[in-house]
Amino acid sequence: KTGLSEYADKLPEELSGGMKRRLAIARALSIDADMFFIDEPLHGLDINSAKDILKLISGKIEGKSALIITHSPEEAFALAQRVVIIGKRPIEILGDKKTSEFKNVDELRDFIKNIL
Repeated sequence: KTGLSEYADKLPEELSGGMKRRLAIARALSIDADMFFIDEPLHGLDINSAKDILKLISGKIEGKSALIITHSPEEAFALAQRVVIIGKRPIEILGDKKTSEFKNVDELRDFIKNIL
């Protein structure tokens, strides 16, 4: 599902950065967990791999709890039901909205810009 089957005989250190990221995602999603902690899931992936991985993650976390840390409004809009903008030290919540309150990712981007 992550496009790595042809590299099954390779060791992780023999893979590119993007392949290592896909391997880590495959490993994390292979567990039948009720809660997922995901940090910058699409970082370092090419656009085609990112689309596939986004669909994979979205399907796996559906109906489950997930904390996704990202700097990408696109990732947040595609994966989250709720977007919470966190400030620096001391940690504070600067903004908190359901993604259903945004018509599109551009509205989410504007929300973030207005807060920061």
